[in-house]
Amino acid sequence: MHNGECIGLAEPISPPGGELGKGHSALIQKPYESAQGARGKRLSGETLKGLTQFAMNYGETKVQNFLNRYYQRQAGAIQLRQAELGPLQSLAGVGQTAATGQAAIAGQTGANVGNLLQTGGEQQYQNALAQGNIATGMGAGIAGASQGAMQNYLDLLAIREKIGVTTPTPQTEGSIFPART
Repeated sequence: MHNGECIGLAEPISPPGGELGKGHSALIQKPYESAQGARGKRLSGETLKGLTQFAMNYGETKVQNFLNRYYQRQAGAIQLRQAELGPLQSLAGVGQTAATGQAAIAGQTGANVGNLLQTGGEQQYQNALAQGNIATGMGAGIAGASQGAMQNYLDLLAIREKIGVTTPTPQTEGSIFPART
């Protein structure tokens, strides 16, 4: 409470003993004292005890009324705040659901991209392997052809030697075959 106002509420609440209580003592105390004075007990202990009891009851009632008003306004303010927060909480739930969905989609997209990259890598490997096999086959074919040609030449030389034909050297005559005569 600050200067007769409750912090956080739109309208101030009069505290106990505020403006409302100031004029009431004249309405109750004076007639009571007058009545007691007519009996000759104006300043007696009974009169003071009665006024003290009245003041205590009056104070308790004022405090209780103040607290009731305060608690009612606080409850109203809480309900109003909850009504204001309800749509925001709902919106936060929608945002959370959307974020969860987006995270799942992002994870699936990442897995798909990974699978595509792996498939592309496997295809590149298969292509390189096929090209290597082709090159190996070509090399083996060339080696085989070269070996066959060499074997044919060696066979030719062996046959010539058996029949008595001398073989000219390619450097001297320019050909490995003898000239015809």
